[in-house]
Parts: sequence; C-alpha cells; structure tokens
Amino acid sequence: MEGKVEARLEAERPWQADLCQFFTRDKVVELCLRHVAFPENLLTMRLLEPAAGQGAFFLPLLPRLVEAGRTQKKTMDLLRPVIRAYEIDGEVATNLRRQCATTLEELDVPRAKAMEIAQCWIRNEDFLEARPRQRFTHIVSNPPYIRWDSIPAALRDVYKTRFNSFKQRADLYVAFIEHALGLLEPYGQLAFLCPGTWTRNVYGNAIREAFTSQGQLPE
Repeated sequence: MEGKVEARLEAERPWQADLCQFFTRDKVVELCLRHVAFPENLLTMRLLEPAAGQGAFFLPLLPRLVEAGRTQKKTMDLLRPVIRAYEIDGEVATNLRRQCATTLEELDVPRAKAMEIAQCWIRNEDFLEARPRQRFTHIVSNPPYIRWDSIPAALRDVYKTRFNSFKQRADLYVAFIEHALGLLEPYGQLAFLCPGTWTRNVYGNAIREAFTSQGQLPE
C-alpha cells in the first residue's frame, strides 16, 4: 500500500480510515493490470473493485470504454453495469465519483450523463457487508491490509461468522479474497495486490482450498 491520500477526511470517518488510507501507485497498477486479460469488447465486461480508493484500477479503462460505446454506436447508458466499485470512506467515495465524472466529461460524455454513470458505479459501502445480486467477469483491487487486533471486536465477530477464511488472527484482506471469489463468474479473473502470507499461514487454508476447488493460480 503506497501513496497516502492527501484528501482531508471528515470528522465522521470509518474505523479503517487511520489504518488503510493508502492507495496504489500508478506503476504498480499497470503491472497488475498487465496480467489481466480484458475482453475485446469491453462493454461485455463486469468489473468489480472491492476497495476503490482513488479508482486506480478502473479509471485507466474509461477512454477505452467510451470509445467502445461510440465505435459500436451504443448509448452511454450501457456503461452503467460495466463497473461496480465499493469505497467505505464517504469523502473518498465522493471524490472518486467526481473524478469519474470529470474523466467522462473530458471524453465528451455530457455532464449530466457523466454524473449519473459515476453515481451508479461508486457505492459508499463496506464491501464485506455488501451482497451484490450479480457476478463479475473481472475483480481487481488492492484490498486493505488490517491486522486482526486492529479490527473492532464486534465487527471481527461478524466477519468470523460470515467468512470461513477469517479466523486464527487472519488479516482483513483474506476476507476480501473469499468474498470476491464468491462473486466471480465461471472463467472470470481475480487480480489482487496483497501479501503472500495466505499462501503459507494456517489462516490461509480456506483460501488455498477455494482456489484449488474454484479456479487456478497463474504460473
């Protein structure tokens, strides 16, 4: 997690704000996205970003999305279902909606439509509490890394009940992986920037089993 956000946070901040307000540098994002195979027709993609932050993983795709819509002579409304992004911090979510709308406007999407699309894309919610009705073809993120002891006890108990992997002093990012895997389409792709501790620690058993039974890791 690199590049601390400079935005001033409001008084009513989520409990994670002091622990994980670090966002991913562009070069790291580029490296991660290089390993993701996006469809030739981007409008068929359903992209999930569980910890959106500053939108580093999907803002670079917006020019290609808009161009795909124009090439296929589609209405910009078809962009709505392509991206779903969760951000738990209200101010960060607001800033990200503004950035999405600004980027779309710069691509000649009318202002009102750009704001509608940005509002649709960005959800100010805790991803671990969210229950999307759809599944996703691509899930990319730099999830929060928060140690077991730093998570409020009551919420930790909720996560323990909800996620099989979240036990034995697991880091919060492990729950993000489990929840994301459950939302992935068959033959979909998941690309997370995270520590490798889950590959060897006891608390990573459930995630390792999930990858074995539900998919495979690239060599």
